[in-house]
Amino acid sequence: MASREILRLLENLHYRSAPTDKSLATPAEQTLDLLQDHTALLEAGEMLSERSRDKSLDVVLRARICAMLGVINLFLDTDVPHTWRKASIVVAKAQGAGPNRACNIRRWIIEFVNEGKLPLHSYCYKRPTILEDEDVAWELRERLAEKAKSGFLKTEDVCDIIASDAIQGIFIRLGVNKPRISLSIAHRWLARLDWKYGKKMNGMYIDGHK
Repeated sequence: MASREILRLLENLHYRSAPTDKSLATPAEQTLDLLQDHTALLEAGEMLSERSRDKSLDVVLRARICAMLGVINLFLDTDVPHTWRKASIVVAKAQGAGPNRACNIRRWIIEFVNEGKLPLHSYCYKRPTILEDEDVAWELRERLAEKAKSGFLKTEDVCDIIASDAIQGIFIRLGVNKPRISLSIAHRWLARLDWKYGKKMNGMYIDGHK
């Protein structure tokens, strides 16, 4: 049986059909995927460039956005190529900082591309979530209620709803780049929307308002 399975896999690979892996990507794997996805970085650079022109930004947040934009531009520059790490070191040095700042800039970019988060600081801001936007919260509640007419839903359903055209359309209008969310984020969002974990079936949530 094992030899048959190996032969089948080899045949699939010959026809460019690789086996699928449904496990969640690790942070290191997400970073590697990001470095290969220049389209996502280009889109993030355009959004950061637009945000950097916002005159209401405070000095700290503006400096962080400019640092993120600088690393993306250096990394994507084909005339003067830089590695991901070297690009962040150069920008950090230009801002009078060192390796710790470079590491933070790389993390900020990954969070922005994957979750649409800006690197807000504790001096003037609390770190908000997109759920604080009334349009997003209302649309998500409506779709959760529709999905849960049977009385329950799973966290995977929340991930699918966030990836839907309706939610993504709102995100685009808000300048948020969050094409998907992880299961852990889906768990937290369900709790914030008063959906409670129930014992009806494993892994299911029940509306706390009903």
